Amino acid sequence: MNQLCLAIICLFAATGFLQAATGGGGAGQRQAWFVFTDLPSEVDNPIMLRTGGDVNEVLLSSRSPSQPARIHREGRFEVVRALENPPADGEDPYEVIGRGTIPEGVRRALVILAPAPRNNRGMLVQMMVRDLADFNGGEAMYLNMTRLQVGVELGDDRIVVQPGQMEVHNRNARNERQVIPIRYHFMNPESNEWDLISASTVVMMPTRREICIFTWDHEMQRVRYRGITMTGM
Repeated sequence: MNQLCLAIICLFAATGFLQAATGGGGAGQRQAWFVFTDLPSEVDNPIMLRTGGDVNEVLLSSRSPSQPARIHREGRFEVVRALENPPADGEDPYEVIGRGTIPEGVRRALVILAPAPRNNRGMLVQMMVRDLADFNGGEAMYLNMTRLQVGVELGDDRIVVQPGQMEVHNRNARNERQVIPIRYHFMNPESNEWDLISASTVVMMPTRREICIFTWDHEMQRVRYRGITMTGM
């Protein structure tokens, strides 16, 4: 699984997903909306983000992005937690559990938090950024963070998302409200057939972005997903 996480990080860097940040203000200020796949048990929600010398809380929701957070013009940030024992005067009162940077030129970003690979220099979370300039209203983004192929049936459209990859699909070219049947599958490596994950309907609207993140459920031994809707942008 560690190799998969490394491959995902490399893939994000190659496709515009890069490490991310939130925080203070000033010239060149940016905004970021945070979502998550899973949070390690050691990480509290709200998370604490430090950037530009400021520490701010960001509350994460399972079905919608966080409120927009200000990003310091340098783009660097840390996810921190307070030390249990107060340090000596002048020492850092926080433990760093994740680091990242929003790349130059990104002004509105979607930040995805995920558990960091094991033995990742003490880091508990990793961050990936999607520039919202190329993820538009009316589109759907499918992110596959598993080892298996994931299939999406969106109305008459068929999409296969390869392991560790992301697909953005525009099903709302007519720029109007549409209620569309949707089915998610994963390729079962034992039967070499598609197993159903879920079937429902989705409302596609030009004012909304739909996000679906697929992860592996170790307890149930199957693919699960988190559906997230971004509105009003």
